[in-house]
Amino acid sequence: MNYICIEGNIGAGKTTFAKRYAELTGRTLILEQFSENPFLASFYQEPKKHAFPLEMSFLAERFQQLNDLFSQPDLFIKGYVADYSFYKTRLFAKINLNEGEFHIFDRLYQVLTRQLPKPDIIIYLKSDIAYIKKNISDRNREIEKNIDEAYLAKVQEGYLDLCKSNINNILPVPYSIEYWQSMDKLISTIEKSSAFKFK
Repeated sequence: MNYICIEGNIGAGKTTFAKRYAELTGRTLILEQFSENPFLASFYQEPKKHAFPLEMSFLAERFQQLNDLFSQPDLFIKGYVADYSFYKTRLFAKINLNEGEFHIFDRLYQVLTRQLPKPDIIIYLKSDIAYIKKNISDRNREIEKNIDEAYLAKVQEGYLDLCKSNINNILPVPYSIEYWQSMDKLISTIEKSSAFKFK
């Protein structure tokens, strides 16, 4: 069994990519249940007021989803492809929370993350801001209409920092409309990559 996570900025195309990846490789798909978060719409309206409950609820929801899944592994499953990683939880919290809030958040995050399996590889869809903004506009979600370019740039910077961190199983993949149109070929190339080796 192996565990692959697809990461990237808001609107980078993680879910579409993960779904196709699972279809082509026969792995089981794990999708983030972000739409069920009761604080998300309020956060986009008043970020400072709702950031802490939002991030704490995401922490709990993502942990529960992954813990429920991996605490009772299915030996007949080839592997998993998720459209998020648990690392994402800390990345967004660091952007959205003030120093005191983040300190509280991070203490709990560190405890929980030790109880989850680490991804064998994180595929980071590296897209430019213009492509991301177009995707957000095209999918036309009401709660995302107030996301500005400065916030997307902060998220982008967070992912670039993650790539430079001591997490050594991140594979950055340039991703734009051209790559989206040849997604199957890109996935095949990734699968054959020398970086794509499991322990």
